[in-house]
Amino acid sequence: EHCVHDDDDDDDDGGEEELMLLQEEEELYQSLSILGWLPDQLRRPFREALHSVMMNVVKSLISGDFESEGMLERTLQWKTDVLIPWVHSVVGSEAYNRDQWDAQLEYAASECFVRVRMNELFDLVTDYPDSLPAVRELSVALDRTGRLFYHSLANEWRGALVKRLIHPGAQTSQIIDVYINTIKVLREMDPSGELLQVVTQPVREYLRGRADTVRCIITSLTDEEGGGDLYEELRRQDAKPLDEAQLDEEDDEEPPTFDWVPPPSILQRRGVITGQVGRVTSSSRRAGDILSMLVGIYGSKELFVNEYRIMLADKLLSNLEYDTDKDVHNLELLKLRFGEASMILTRM
Repeated sequence: EHCVHDDDDDDDDGGEEELMLLQEEEELYQSLSILGWLPDQLRRPFREALHSVMMNVVKSLISGDFESEGMLERTLQWKTDVLIPWVHSVVGSEAYNRDQWDAQLEYAASECFVRVRMNELFDLVTDYPDSLPAVRELSVALDRTGRLFYHSLANEWRGALVKRLIHPGAQTSQIIDVYINTIKVLREMDPSGELLQVVTQPVREYLRGRADTVRCIITSLTDEEGGGDLYEELRRQDAKPLDEAQLDEEDDEEPPTFDWVPPPSILQRRGVITGQVGRVTSSSRRAGDILSMLVGIYGSKELFVNEYRIMLADKLLSNLEYDTDKDVHNLELLKLRFGEASMILTRM
């Protein structure tokens, strides 16, 4: 009983201390309001402190949670329920309305949401499609900020891919898997494909320089057990032959740059770089066909056909049971994508 009594006393003391701190805080705000310091002398430090608090709270609300829906709504609700009343009490009604704090806090909440997610871009890619809710909400938050953060987003995304993928310790198959997921994520955020070209350029160049990239792609296309996305890609019913797809030949295009003017909402199907409206660009078509983008790394399908011919010959020589049904089926599917003429030597 004595211990329980002591705990109750401690709780009472803690409650009284908290009430005293709140009272002192209110008195401080009233004094600052009377002196008129917040709009002038303390304007900058107040905004910096407010932004720091918002970042910490938003991070605690959403960081690491990619699968739950409504995280952006939860952030905006916190802004409405907690932040707006607090700022209103600090700056006063007159300054609150004059400085349009409602609009400022609305923008700041979306900005903090974007900044928190910008530190998790690589995880958004590797966790896809489980991270799809977070990807879509990030796109909405970017719209709410006028998409002004696309420049920073592209830089951060490129940097994350370079740091995590472009080094000798990363396996080629892993790099290809992340590259494919990046295509899918950026397709959700920007159907024009322009952001995709900017973000993935270093990965494409690095894959082109790896000796086993073509073999890894062909293996994934034809391996039922470990092929994953590429195995399913070859079997897509709506896939077009590569001759009809727009291959991304680097010699035919200028390298992507970051020098763009932020366009209106993605809902109007504008490209995030050029802001073009009313037509689907070649980048957009490429974004819909993963295989054509992988082949487009080299700008030619002949490397892939020759690699498959060598792999098929080795496989047939080691096939002591003469069971070639799967190989014939794969060959027919490859002919649909790479063309009958290109696969004629393989058929022989």
